[in-house]
Amino acid sequence: MRASMRALALLTVALLLAAFASPAAADNVRDPGKVNKILTYGTFDTPDLAPGEQGTLAFNLSNPYSSDMTNVVLSAEIYQYAEQEVYRSVDPSWQYPRLANQSQSGTNISLPFSTLPVNASTRVFITVLTSIDMPHGGIFNQGSYSVRFWLTFILNSSAVKMASRGYWTTEQFQYATLEGPSCPQAFCEGQVNLTRLQNISGILPDTGFGVKDLIPLWPFYLLVVGAAFFIVLAFLFYAEENPKNFPRTARSFAYFKGRLARVFRPRGAKKGPGAG
Repeated sequence: MRASMRALALLTVALLLAAFASPAAADNVRDPGKVNKILTYGTFDTPDLAPGEQGTLAFNLSNPYSSDMTNVVLSAEIYQYAEQEVYRSVDPSWQYPRLANQSQSGTNISLPFSTLPVNASTRVFITVLTSIDMPHGGIFNQGSYSVRFWLTFILNSSAVKMASRGYWTTEQFQYATLEGPSCPQAFCEGQVNLTRLQNISGILPDTGFGVKDLIPLWPFYLLVVGAAFFIVLAFLFYAEENPKNFPRTARSFAYFKGRLARVFRPRGAKKGPGAG
């Protein structure tokens, strides 16, 4: 009897230890502290492009959980153009701008990852393609395109989906942040009722890129040339007033001024004493 009780006690302790040591027991997929580490703002490299240029949108995709993320698919979509007080929705009918990787190109692309191991992070690179005739900002006003994300994966045999803020309107998001008893505790994180946001498990950040006419370089070059010209001119006038310090420069400048005066002498002007 004692042996049976001792064996039962040991089995109970072993099961409890296994439960506490299990990675699945430690993972709360909706934990904001973990969700915020999947796509973090500090890892985004967003390009500012001139119309017709192409650039790279880069960021880190990380696994903050204590179990592998499998069947990972991240979708990126251009959904809005903004310029001062102008806002326009972007849909697949737009030819440009486009997102592209090795196999896809469009306003919406999907990036599959077979497995993202525990505490692993991978750098994601997306090419941004633009054209000269697409909507864009000017020299003195910024034109920007917003990009939203949709993420699905398997964690501990459960299907998970997450999305960024751009998938909901302001009214929908305000409705999801209303306090009330209708929010099941299992789907509430802070003041957000995730069941009201397509029953997702977490909110990811949006990103974007800028497209505008760049300031032309010729005014800068003209300014540099002008500054150099006036510096040289100031030195020549100084040498003319101080011929003992710069005798050769003073003589050369006086000769140049004399030649210039002859070229621009008005017609019919007297040449001076002794002139033929």
